[in-house]
Amino acid sequence: MARYGLALLVFLISFVRLAWNVSETGLASGSIDTVGGIAAQDEAVYSHIALRMADEGDWLTPKFLGRYVLFKPPLLYWASAVAVKLIPDTPLALRLPSILAGALAAALLFLWIGGLAGLLAAMLLLSNPLWHILSRLAVTDALLALWITLAVAALPRRSYWQFTLATAAALMTKGIAGLVPVMALALWWLLEANERKPSWKRWAASVGAACVLASPWFLYQWWTHPKWFWAEFVSVEILGFTLGAPPQTTPEPHIWFYGKRLLWTDPLLCLLAAAALPVLRRERWLAAWLAAVTLAVAANGYRNIAYVLPAIPALCWAAAAAGPLVKGRRASALFALLAVIFVVRIQYPDAPWGLSFRKGTTIAAAPALDRYARLGRPNELILVEPDDQFYATTLRLPRVRYCFLGPEESYRRYGLDFRYLGIALSEDEFRKRAQLEPEFRRRLAEWGLDSSEPIGTVILARTAGEAAALVAAEPGSDFVVPERTRALLPNTHEIREAGPGLLFLLAREATRPARDD
Repeated sequence: MARYGLALLVFLISFVRLAWNVSETGLASGSIDTVGGIAAQDEAVYSHIALRMADEGDWLTPKFLGRYVLFKPPLLYWASAVAVKLIPDTPLALRLPSILAGALAAALLFLWIGGLAGLLAAMLLLSNPLWHILSRLAVTDALLALWITLAVAALPRRSYWQFTLATAAALMTKGIAGLVPVMALALWWLLEANERKPSWKRWAASVGAACVLASPWFLYQWWTHPKWFWAEFVSVEILGFTLGAPPQTTPEPHIWFYGKRLLWTDPLLCLLAAAALPVLRRERWLAAWLAAVTLAVAANGYRNIAYVLPAIPALCWAAAAAGPLVKGRRASALFALLAVIFVVRIQYPDAPWGLSFRKGTTIAAAPALDRYARLGRPNELILVEPDDQFYATTLRLPRVRYCFLGPEESYRRYGLDFRYLGIALSEDEFRKRAQLEPEFRRRLAEWGLDSSEPIGTVILARTAGEAAALVAAEPGSDFVVPERTRALLPNTHEIREAGPGLLFLLAREATRPARDD
């Protein structure tokens, strides 16, 4: 019982450490990839979906700006939406599932490994910058990493139901990425010595049960929205991004991309894990865990450092299980070193290996958008040439549209043609949307979405002059525009300073936009 009490204490300390200042850090703020500077845009998208579920009660089919979003299953959205209903602090509520997952994984490492080694594993996990970042964002990665940890840790203990439930939850969190425990199981079966090899029939039954438990949502979407489900979940998410050759954020090859980021963000963990290779020869289920994540990452066509997160608990486990590291003076020296490194990381939050607890936001437009939301205006808001990482969609405004400047080709990729469906319109089409709406609504209905709400949520203007013409044609809409376009703006709106480089264009009359759900 004392061990469980200590594990609970580790959980509570981990929770407070991960939740520190998280309610005062802006949504979609910061970077997921601190080496490459990749913004946390997905957090705003997932937050919008969860807020909409909480507000409107459509729990089965995720929506973003009125259109279906079937790239990923909804377990994270459900958890965040429930938290939003229970906790009034929106950033904390939306991020609560990730914070709980990050803290629970640390406590479980301590509980399972035990003693000083377990404490070392928990400290290594909590000091890892990638774990720190993704456990403080409303994204799927920390939750997925928790389920994979639970599932794979069940292998040596022959805990079939733990494996089944955790694998089903992983599938419901991130689709085919939830198959990592199944890959680890297969590799473990191949690597384990014959006299210790587990019964494949029992584990096969567990895999089957996990798939059955996770299948209802997938079957429901296949039955009710077959074209949309195939286009987004199968054609885009699996065939396009996972198995295909999607556009990348960097030309770096796979090995260099992931190796550089792991070494730059946590060189100590990499060093300790490398020193623990003998542990992997002994604990082959742990080797299978790391190998499964490695194979999954290598096979994924898209490069994203968040994909390696499920390997971090395994690396911490391997490092802590190397007995000589946690005996006698070595243990004291190692814990002291970890404490010093933790303090140093806090002092350099902008370094790739740093830990940031900063309040506020890194999105330049966010303060202006917050001020606009407090005005309580009923008009729709159109953001011209936005750089808000979709932050405006989390503010519960009456309606938000985005006007992008540039070519249209990027909206005709993979299986879902936003131009054909009317989700993305040219500036000229948007001005004529009343005449075009019946046809676009018919097309959306063919795809299982009987609504006009997503029509024109993206507006494509080729030049700043076209964007100015859009402003003139929409006197009943509010705008956020770059200040450098001031000379082109018509005298149709009240112009207010919004902040550095931004202007508010406020409609002279309050007009609540119609909304068709």
